[in-house]
Amino acid sequence: MTRPLRVVVADDEPDLLAFCQSLIANIGHTVVGRAATGEELVQRCRETRPDLVITDVKMPGKNGIQAALEVFRESPLRVILVTGYHAPGQLADALREMVLAYLAKPFQQRELELAIIRVDQRFEEFQALCEPGANAAEAIVNREALRLAKGILIKRLGLGDRAAFECLQRMAQEKQLSLAAVSRSVIDSESDNPPVAGS
Repeated sequence: MTRPLRVVVADDEPDLLAFCQSLIANIGHTVVGRAATGEELVQRCRETRPDLVITDVKMPGKNGIQAALEVFRESPLRVILVTGYHAPGQLADALREMVLAYLAKPFQQRELELAIIRVDQRFEEFQALCEPGANAAEAIVNREALRLAKGILIKRLGLGDRAAFECLQRMAQEKQLSLAAVSRSVIDSESDNPPVAGS
């Protein structure tokens, strides 16, 4: 399990809100705020400064994506989007803007637990990419470079996702460069040495 997180949860259906809150407690995290609308979600986050937001996408007024994005732009945090319908374009746009994972309804405790672990790892990577003086938008751009660099190491060295990230961290420490700079150098080295056809 990740370290205990402070969570704000949002859903316009009271039964689902209560269900999600009980799962969060079972996993070992603390719900510090509840919301039934996007506007309430923004307000609860401003009041409680949570580590994680878990929000339904479809809510009255401001939807979960809009609300989470507003909160993230004010103070970056982990976000899990919960959706009862498949909207890949909308989720892809959100993924480019925020550090998030998503869950499809209905979900069980283990699925929520894995989503929290996944988003926590992504947030750790995001924080590692936040260079001094950089803003969240720059870190999002750097995150794409990190994703590509990890993919190259996974393919080239047969590493898992986490091992590839740790390999890039070690390279950054050894070369005394930022993680973003090392990621870009891995990408550049791959484009300078494309794979030979048939190999």
